[in-house]
Amino acid sequence: MIARTWHGATRVEHAEAYLDHLYRTGVAAYQGAPGSLGVVALRRIVDDRAEFLFVTLWESASAVPRGARDPLPDQSRLLVESDDQPSDYEIVLQLGQV
Repeated sequence: MIARTWHGATRVEHAEAYLDHLYRTGVAAYQGAPGSLGVVALRRIVDDRAEFLFVTLWESASAVPRGARDPLPDQSRLLVESDDQPSDYEIVLQLGQV
């Protein structure tokens, strides 16, 4: 199983707009993709920034869609910081339901 992570930050006043954008352009596409095991979006507020960690879970590295490394459309207008590329992790231990 593979967990793909991506980190980005917005100004706190753009947090809800970015979450909506993330859902419409990323989560919705991955939700029904073959090999997709789930999606988690995490957010924390630090001072005047909203930091997001987006995690998608996949059956295998080959199940990750080809375009999944591409930046989400039109996200740069909301972001003040972001990873250049997502990172892939092999899930080596899982306890409980994720």
